[in-house]
Amino acid sequence: MNRRTARSVGERYGVDLADVRIRVRMKEAGYFGFTNDRQHVVLARDAFANEEEMARTLFHERHHVGQLRAGTPYPRSDLEAAAMERETYAAERRWWDSHPLNPANRASGGPS
Repeated sequence: MNRRTARSVGERYGVDLADVRIRVRMKEAGYFGFTNDRQHVVLARDAFANEEEMARTLFHERHHVGQLRAGTPYPRSDLEAAAMERETYAAERRWWDSHPLNPANRASGGPS
């Protein structure tokens, strides 16, 4: 349960982390991760609960990195953060719903 684990899961699930700095805080719980204002992804213990959770957290946080790199300012209020989260959760749902490693897709033979 370290950066190597996170990068391995990211690679398996097609999340490009090549240019993303990852930090791990295994002593912290109650959240999966966050992206800081320097565009570094910080993972907490909950992200390591299982492979799916890790993959979804990595995609989610990588999406935030992409938002920031595209010029979206780092949120300075709950309202700004909520807008970023809505967009990112929607992207995460679309990604996961069509992902070939999603167990629902494997069981049905593909995305619906």
